[in-house]
Amino acid sequence: MDDIEFKKPKLKKKAYISETKNKVVKNFYDIKIKNSYRICSNNNALKLSVNISKNNNDFFNIIDNIALNDIKNKNKKWFNNQLSEDDLNGYFNTSICIQNNLLDLILSNTSIIKYNNNLIELNVNLKELLFKKNCLFSIKIELIGMYIYKDKIQNKWFIKELEIIDQEYNDDFQLSIEELNNEWNITLNETIIALNEELDKYNKRKNNIE
Repeated sequence: MDDIEFKKPKLKKKAYISETKNKVVKNFYDIKIKNSYRICSNNNALKLSVNISKNNNDFFNIIDNIALNDIKNKNKKWFNNQLSEDDLNGYFNTSICIQNNLLDLILSNTSIIKYNNNLIELNVNLKELLFKKNCLFSIKIELIGMYIYKDKIQNKWFIKELEIIDQEYNDDFQLSIEELNNEWNITLNETIIALNEELDKYNKRKNNIE
């Protein structure tokens, strides 16, 4: 995985957005969708609140720590303010909610959505599928960037691909939960190792600057 570094933020509507120099993308299997919300009336985009295994928290914690360290080190360079590190710590919200372990994701018309391997559109019928029993959900997510508002700072994530497998209508589907978990554990371990290496590189760069 390439170095994770946040670029100078650009003002877009209500927030400054700092994107990463290299894309941060991750696959997750057998997720649980808890809630969905319509983002605005002008399009079909949804905000999904999903529950991902706590084993994945390390992935998000490392990305969040890099983002928080970047804004601490570059705040005075990027913005004309006198915020202290304590202020920035207080403004920063983690990707995963500490209270309920939910992650908010954006699903939009640019997301690739498949239902039993067939492409489908983001419309009102999709919402029924998101909460249908006997469905398995897999996603590929991408970090949009670090959003810097007046009163909070948070990384936001976008669903690049959503795969829905409806076992009720897919007799040929044989992939078991055990197989999914095994595949996921291998991917998770590889990702944690890579992210720890990135964090080490970041800390070395930070120490060199200091």
